[in-house]
Parts: sequence; C-alpha cells; structure tokens
Amino acid sequence: MPGLAGRERSCESGTFAVHGLRRPSISGYCGHYSARAECLQVCYHTPPRFPTDVTASIRAQATTLFEALGLSDFVRMDGWVLPAAGDGAAPQVVFSDINIISGMEQTSFLFQQAAQVGLTHKGVLRRILESACRRHGIALPWRRAALGDPRAAASSSRPPASRKRRVRVLFGGDTSERQVSLMSGTNVWLKLMLGDHLDIVPEPYLLAPADPGTEVTALPVWKLPYEALLRHTVEEVVEGCNRVLSPEMAQSTATMREEAALALGRASQSDGEEWTELHPPQLSNLEAFVRESSEAGDVVFVAVHGGVGEDGRLQALLESREVRFTGCGAEASRLCMDKMATGRALAGMEAQGIFSLRKLQLPTSELIGASQGTPMAASPTSTTAAKRHRAPSGTRTSNAPRRTECCWLL
Repeated sequence: MPGLAGRERSCESGTFAVHGLRRPSISGYCGHYSARAECLQVCYHTPPRFPTDVTASIRAQATTLFEALGLSDFVRMDGWVLPAAGDGAAPQVVFSDINIISGMEQTSFLFQQAAQVGLTHKGVLRRILESACRRHGIALPWRRAALGDPRAAASSSRPPASRKRRVRVLFGGDTSERQVSLMSGTNVWLKLMLGDHLDIVPEPYLLAPADPGTEVTALPVWKLPYEALLRHTVEEVVEGCNRVLSPEMAQSTATMREEAALALGRASQSDGEEWTELHPPQLSNLEAFVRESSEAGDVVFVAVHGGVGEDGRLQALLESREVRFTGCGAEASRLCMDKMATGRALAGMEAQGIFSLRKLQLPTSELIGASQGTPMAASPTSTTAAKRHRAPSGTRTSNAPRRTECCWLL
C-alpha cells in the first residue's frame, strides 16, 4: 500500500480470530548456501511479533467486523499495524481487505494460524463445516456413533498410539533441492497422518542446513511439532524453531492456545484428530537420530532430495544401525548418484533391451574455458565415453554419432 508505513498482518476470523504477520524484508539465502546473495523475500511470522495488547486489539476488532458485516463461517482479513502517533499512544490497527476465501494449500496462512492455537488441518476444516451445517440445519456428517454407523465401532477398536509403529519422515538438507524436499516431506507426513487404517504414528524431522565441511553424523536434525512444519522454506522452519524456544514466545503461545480452546469449546485434551498438544521443537544431530531410530525400532521415510539423502551416506548410516527405511540401499544410491558409474554398470545389457547412452567426462577447467568461448578438444576417459561434443560456436570438434550424451562429473 503506497504511502503507508507499518507492518502488514493477516487475520483468519470466524468464531475465534487468530492472526499472523507478514512483512517484506531483505534477508535470507538464494539458491544454495554458498550463494548468499541478498534478495527480496516475504517473511511470515505466525504468531506475529506484536505486544499482547496489540494482538488482543486485532482479535477483538476482527470479531466485531465479522459480526457487523454479516460474514459466515470464516474469512481472511488483511491490514496493517501502524506505529503509535506519539508518546503513550497505542499502535493503530487498520483493516484494508476482507477475503471471503483464504488460500488452502497445505502450508497456507489459514493452516499456519490454526496450528498455532492447536488445530490440525482436519480440525479447522471441520470447524468450518460445522458452522455451515448449523446455519443450514444439516446434521453433522461425521457424528457416526450417534447414527449407529459401524465404521465408528471399527475406528474405536484401533490400538492406542503407544502400540503403533512410529514412522520418522526425514526431509530438508542443504542442497538447492531442500525446498522441494520440504514440500515432499510435509506432504508425506500429512498423508500418513490421515491414514486411519494404518497402525502408525508419523513424526516429521528436518535435516537442517549446516556449515560447509560439517561431518555427516553432526548434521543438525530438528524434531518438529505440528505447527513448526507449516512453513514455505527450510530457512523459515529453522528460524521459527529457534524463535519459539524463547521463554516469552513459549508463554505467549501457551496463552493463545488456552484462549482458543476455551472459545472453541475443545471437548478434551486427548482429541488427537482435531487438536495437537504443545510440544517445543527438539534439536539433535543425524547420528543421534539414527541411533534413536534403531533403539526404538522405528521406520525412517527418506524424503531428503539430493546430497546426503541420495548419494548413499544417509543410507549407509541407517544400515549400520539396522534401521528400516524407505528407498534404495547405500550401494545402489552411491551408484546411481554417479552417472558415469551408472552407465558403466549398464554396459553390455543391450541383449536384455536395456541401453545406456554413451557418456563423456570433462574436467572443470575445460567447461570453464568453453563458457568463455574456448573450443573443447574432447577425449574419452572410458570405454563408454562419447567422441563428440559441440563448442559454443556450434563447430563440431569430433566425428562421433549424433545420438550421444555428455555427462560432466565436476
């Protein structure tokens, strides 16, 4: 909003108003950790970094607007908190936009804010449906026990969580694929959470970025509570974990949850389908993660893309402690991470109908020279190497067949 100085905030409002803060800032990492160029980002802070009285004012005003405008079920209200006009004055809350539909991607602001007060994805969506059903005089569809639905009895006969097998979903890492890995891990964890027919308890773990040269066993691993995972980048997750560990934020979050439970009429502290318990994030390292997985007999769902997650190092650690995990073993992972080695392993299998394109290995110095306009003189480094490569100018430097592939191992 041109000419308006303040911090933007977004509020999901219904029976109980919760909200967060989003602000543009110059910070963060672009691409890989080695390329720390500054770029314009939008940082999401849920819960917001406002004093308690400002938070209470936003919630009260959002509730008043909801009722005055005749809104139903839920909306998203955007606005600003402007600095105090003078000494002793309170910051000014400005509502700028009311959206009757909020984003509902799995890490959208709606679910971020709901998770802060303890509501799961299922919980907040059920609340919206409950409100709509009451307005239209429709019986709630999931009250199966009251209707004698046999599926309710089947659900109640499942074993308690203490007897279920734990599945540790590991994702993140420090490669350029870490954000994709975050989306993969979040999706896997959420889908396993919905698997009522599976006797498992999924837990999310973030393999966090580390300083260059850090030993694999010393790589940091965060055990994440429900609300900490609902972020858009690995960096946001790590920042949020460090932030909520402060005593002030821990107390603020606990108070907010108590108020929400009272306002929304939480039936019990054990309603795991709709509500989550307040657990702080826990930091350890990959060695401890593997050891604990082994001792507890847990299964590890590997969702780490690239790097340690695909080159066999993580798999080797898991195999060394006889931990059961998803995906390929250490030897196959190491082989497939090396495209030249993969090609050599497949050589001679043409009779079985398996073909591998010929490959060429080039030193880094030649690639750098080519990028500066120096033609390459390609020479094979193995029996499967190709004998053709085009210089940047398009001039052919050798006479090998056209159907070849250049594979550069740097």
